[in-house]
Amino acid sequence: MAAIEKKMRIQLFDKEFNMLSDRLVSQDIELKGPKEKHDGPIRVEFALFDQDDVPLCITYLRKLLENLPLELKEKKVKISEIDSESREELLKAVMAQATNQEQLIEILREKGFRFLTPDHISDLGLKLEIEEKHKDFQFMVLCMKEAKIASNDRYDPQLAFGIKLLGDKIDRILIYLYGKFDSRVKLEWPAKVKVSFQKMEMVKFPPYMKLEEREKFRNELRMLNANPEKVPSKFFGRWMDDVDFKEKEVIKGKISVA
Repeated sequence: MAAIEKKMRIQLFDKEFNMLSDRLVSQDIELKGPKEKHDGPIRVEFALFDQDDVPLCITYLRKLLENLPLELKEKKVKISEIDSESREELLKAVMAQATNQEQLIEILREKGFRFLTPDHISDLGLKLEIEEKHKDFQFMVLCMKEAKIASNDRYDPQLAFGIKLLGDKIDRILIYLYGKFDSRVKLEWPAKVKVSFQKMEMVKFPPYMKLEEREKFRNELRMLNANPEKVPSKFFGRWMDDVDFKEKEVIKGKISVA
């Protein structure tokens, strides 16, 4: 027997009950949420084909009668490189808004900036010339695109904020503009630091680990963070004790020792 095509009829009227439109639409699609609001009488004809249709129809009618928010598809905004003028305006706005380093981190995260270590910046080939005396800082850089594979992420290195997270914290941050050191700005840490450092932000590799090995490790770590049920590979397990990262103890429990 051929499957029944579910249809529903929607009629819209003005306040004098003059018909404005009469549509026959796919019931399954329409029950996901009405596509438009209508201020006036509405006639809806649908059928309950199975138990699953009951809560869908109830929710649909509530949205029509109570004027609840419609189901709207979220538009993904693609971040692109910013021009020089906008970059400098962003720097001024961020520094004027942030009263301490914790707040600065939160503001930058909202704008798409992420932490990268100097080694990671070098591995990605970003044109960000970090001075040797600043190698103990971590840098927030604008992420323009996050790929499934960490080594394929895209960043705009023309504006970066150096913040010292590891070891003793200092009340100074570094500003790198157009790929080079620009200035050192005094900005205190709050008395109690509440900021949480997200996964993948703080990965520190030993100096003897090769570039290909670092990239492979980062890529697998991203997959493990995205899928907690995934079992780490033998390669990942071999490097576990040599690499310093936030989720080590959580992931370590999933590695079976043969």
